[in-house]
Amino acid sequence: MKQIFRSKIFYLIIFLVILGVVLVFNNDEEPSEKLTADEFFTNLADGKVTFIEAEQR
Repeated sequence: MKQIFRSKIFYLIIFLVILGVVLVFNNDEEPSEKLTADEFFTNLADGKVTFIEAEQR
């Protein structure tokens, strides 16, 4: 019984380590900046806008 319990704990720890590694390296989102309409058009006119992503609300 002790060996089965130790085996389950071992696999649980391995699973958690792999999950942690995947979560750390899977975060490829670039930081986004939320702007008001006036700030957006000012930055657009200055050529500071490189990418736009619009979400429907």
